[in-house]
Amino acid sequence: MAHRRRRLGVPVLFAHRRPWTQAEDELLGTAPDTVIAARLGRHLATVCIRRHKLGIPNACRHRWRTEEDKLLGTRSDAEVARLLRCRVGAVKARRQHLRRHAART
Repeated sequence: MAHRRRRLGVPVLFAHRRPWTQAEDELLGTAPDTVIAARLGRHLATVCIRRHKLGIPNACRHRWRTEEDKLLGTRSDAEVARLLRCRVGAVKARRQHLRRHAART
């Protein structure tokens, strides 16, 4: 298909792609994807897709512990997020996953 596009004078799709190096692959999951993307000069979506394809967990994903789960529903999601130093969305998602009600204010 690329050959035909060149022959017709049509730009080749994704011609600007560069292959991933071993060193770049080793960086995946060591820091948040936004940091890795900026460091490598690659698009954020490209980094996310590559990390997922290689089965590497996201570095900024919060690993929930039992004592942290106990906080859910006892305080507001914003308070819990501040205490655990994670995103409010992560707290809300975890609380909903565990089927806990939001704390009443």
